[in-house]
Amino acid sequence: MLTVSRLHRSATDNPTVDSAPSAPDRRVARRNVLSTPRSARTQCDMAGDDQGGALRGGAISRGVTRDGEIVRRPAGPWTLAVHSHLRRLTDAGQIVPEPLGVDGEEELLTYIDGTPLWMPGDPQYVDERTIRELGALLRCYHDVAETIGCADDQTWNRLPTEPAGPHRIICHNDFAPWNVIRTSVGLSIIDWDLAAPGTTDWDLAYASWVCAPLWNHDDVGARGLSPIPDRAERLAAFLDGYGASADQRVSLLDTLRARAAAAIDQAREWATEGRTGWRQQWSLPEPWRHGDGYRRDIDYFEEHWPEWKLAIVE
Repeated sequence: MLTVSRLHRSATDNPTVDSAPSAPDRRVARRNVLSTPRSARTQCDMAGDDQGGALRGGAISRGVTRDGEIVRRPAGPWTLAVHSHLRRLTDAGQIVPEPLGVDGEEELLTYIDGTPLWMPGDPQYVDERTIRELGALLRCYHDVAETIGCADDQTWNRLPTEPAGPHRIICHNDFAPWNVIRTSVGLSIIDWDLAAPGTTDWDLAYASWVCAPLWNHDDVGARGLSPIPDRAERLAAFLDGYGASADQRVSLLDTLRARAAAAIDQAREWATEGRTGWRQQWSLPEPWRHGDGYRRDIDYFEEHWPEWKLAIVE
């Protein structure tokens, strides 16, 4: 049985980001990134011209802008830990936004050029080949993350409910087609603000949920998507691309239920804290109000698990 742990803290428990680079350092970072050709740059679908403007991504992010070859995002107490992790990933050859420092209340990252695998508003979700690619990409990240290790003592943007330890990797915690960019040199994972210590199974469950996807039928339609048949085959494609173990496949239902329940806790508690975007997320109209969409997904997991299990467990 999967166990989870609860974090009890207020929005003010974490220290503020107070070690931003000096103004001269920021100018050097900006000059270097603008003068160095980059083979991979993007962040999300952009509103504005091709050199600046607001960037649109998922339902939560606010205040993300492009300034030439730099992306500016709201910083948080976790930004320094995330930047350290991104530098290690870059050193390991991963295609991720490179951190340039902190400027006041904003973090600075390189802009990655490419195309999101899917964006809200597109009626066609990712196909089975792309799902397999996503699974392989997540496994590649997890393998690298295990070699980097888990800085569990640093300040991260931890979910209110997280998997019980030991934590051996930094989970992305929002690995999804809209946070993966196809570039000229490969696939890039973006949007690392939810990264935090966890387990591979925890990250795998969330990614399976949103990549297959395992959303209930009513919510697929409410998202403006065309019907998505063959969920069992799509889930199998993701797990096969990842190279999931027999134990991970057998325990997936338990982990999916726990991860979806954690998403409800996250939305409720972060809305109560008044976090940007989360109050709106928690108060969405039906069919998603107050986490109801997540609860329907949990019911959907349980209803279809016998069918899925036949497809994913040898």
